[in-house]
Amino acid sequence: MGFDDQIQTLSVAEIQAQLQAEIEEHTLQIKALQQQLAAIKGGSSNG
Repeated sequence: MGFDDQIQTLSVAEIQAQLQAEIEEHTLQIKALQQQLAAIKGGSSNG
């Protein structure tokens, strides 16, 4: 991926911003998966 090479050219603030963006993206994916899991657990009566 070249992530290590990229880190050396970024400032700390830029790294933090990039990580925060990735965290938010993954958080949305997690929430979506949790909703799917809840739907499967709850069965058809849940929605």
